[in-house]
Amino acid sequence: MKYIIKRNNQDYVIKTDEKGNGGYNVVPKDIDPYNLYTIEEVENYLKEHPGDLLNFEELEKEKVALQCRAERDQKIQEVEWRVNRHNQELELDLTPTEELRPLLEYIQALRDIPQQEGFPNNVEWPIVPEVLQGE
Repeated sequence: MKYIIKRNNQDYVIKTDEKGNGGYNVVPKDIDPYNLYTIEEVENYLKEHPGDLLNFEELEKEKVALQCRAERDQKIQEVEWRVNRHNQELELDLTPTEELRPLLEYIQALRDIPQQEGFPNNVEWPIVPEVLQGE
């Protein structure tokens, strides 16, 4: 059967990869009589192969963390052009449209999100600094 996820006492997902992707749901026969396996067969298999049981909560947390990091990376990309504009304005001896420090502090706060105590399920997103002068 290989990797198995136990979501509750009467719901397993079998034949997943090591990340918990794919697989086949096994529920009691009175819920789905066409199941290839019974709950008892899955539990007996796990007694002999305990290393094949994946931690459902950890897998879910990992998925949420990946989504959170992707959102963080997107938020950083959305403001990096403002940092570039600031640097280019200075290079051209123009007055910068906005201060650089608030942008850099915002980007750093985004980078620090994985260190937040509630990460990944309870994230406090920093607020994007507003442009000080018009764009």
